[in-house]
Amino acid sequence: MLRTAPRRAPSPPAAPPRPERRAARRRTPRAFAALGLLGTLLLSPAPARASGGEAAPFRIVALGSSSTQGTGASTPGMSYPAQLQRLFATAFGGRPAVAVANRGVAGEDIDDMVRRIGPDVVAAHPDLVIWQAGSNDPLRGVPLDRFKTKLRDGIAAIRAGGAEVLLMEPQWSPVIEKADAKSRFVDAVREVGAEAHVDVVRRFALMRGWIDDGTVTPQALVGPDNLHMTDRGYTLLAGAVLDRIATSSRAFRARRAVATAGRP
Repeated sequence: MLRTAPRRAPSPPAAPPRPERRAARRRTPRAFAALGLLGTLLLSPAPARASGGEAAPFRIVALGSSSTQGTGASTPGMSYPAQLQRLFATAFGGRPAVAVANRGVAGEDIDDMVRRIGPDVVAAHPDLVIWQAGSNDPLRGVPLDRFKTKLRDGIAAIRAGGAEVLLMEPQWSPVIEKADAKSRFVDAVREVGAEAHVDVVRRFALMRGWIDDGTVTPQALVGPDNLHMTDRGYTLLAGAVLDRIATSSRAFRARRAVATAGRP
């Protein structure tokens, strides 16, 4: 008679696999706003490479209304964004290459521009966004509190997309000078910029300064409509924006350092 081996007691059921740790939480727009420009830089990927192995250009998107679009200029090439791109090439010799996309639309206020941030701005994957705001809002009677709220929301959305932000306040002009709320919107851009640690191109003050120190006459700075800048005005503005980016933009200075590393 064959002996059968004694049956072993059944093994205890295997412990269920431990759930893997979740990846780091995705940062919300509010988190990006709190981190500020330094957080944006630390979380941004290394500069993209073009197909030929060269670093992709430093991408700037100029968001705004008619004075970004270039109303009043003799040609689109004399708008401030177009002149800014040429100034970068002259000043830095392509180290890094800079591409400026003009996303100005005449007549827009803060509500219109915030709606375009996703498709027109973030979708372009910019490194820096220059946002000109507050020119049409006092003329349209936009409530100041809504303007500031929308400006804060827009900054957070741009930062969430991985870009640095540079604000630009309204222009000086005889028409805006007569608007009762003009100074409140100039001050609002500066206030929100200070809260969010965003630099501001103080265009209203710059234009008054160019007139006061004799750099240009009011008639040479602002066109016959008494609202929009001339070619000369846009040239001066592009130079001021270039200086501000070169000295204050952490994103540009970091890219510049990479582009010039090991080169004379």
